[in-house]
Amino acid sequence: MRRNMYRNSKDTKPNILISAGGTGGHIMPAVTIGSQMEYFSPLYICGDRDIERTIYSNMGIEPFTVKLKNLNLTSIPGIINGIIDSVCLIISRDITSILMMGSYAGIPAGIAGLLTNTPVFLMEQDIIPGRTIKLFSFFSHIVFTGFDSKFRLPGRAKCVFSGHPIPERSEPRNFRPEHLFDNSKKTILVTGGSQGALNMYKKVIESL
Repeated sequence: MRRNMYRNSKDTKPNILISAGGTGGHIMPAVTIGSQMEYFSPLYICGDRDIERTIYSNMGIEPFTVKLKNLNLTSIPGIINGIIDSVCLIISRDITSILMMGSYAGIPAGIAGLLTNTPVFLMEQDIIPGRTIKLFSFFSHIVFTGFDSKFRLPGRAKCVFSGHPIPERSEPRNFRPEHLFDNSKKTILVTGGSQGALNMYKKVIESL
């Protein structure tokens, strides 16, 4: 586990551990939430895939990592080691609460929270809750949702509609619309994220 971390400048604030991995669909909302926290100092933890480290690195953040690239039977040693590392992190950094953004990468941190009696909160950005959110809904009191959907969770967690955290807008440098658009033609905006995005883009391009 990496021992560097990202936190607010005011170290007197209590630490909160935000687990977010997988893709930008989890990480971007997590970093946006952390950057807007007034009463907590956020630390981040993710899996060990290149895409996860790249996204955090592009935002100037070096998260703690657990050795997880996927979730199957071969992942059991990584999960166990991740739990041990997460417990050590919670104790050594005096973590007061944990926010799980979904994805398998958060499982070790979530289990470590249960073992150390650290409050665990959930954030589900998708319209259909993932397996990690469903599992930890048995142990969390609240799951914040990005959509005002009426899905039911198997556990005791109460759903609170909070909406999607939106990062502050920044204008790209040296960008001019004419570099990308031909005003004599109709323009189509295609937007998507997570695992299905690439196939969707390919289908749109094929159709055009």
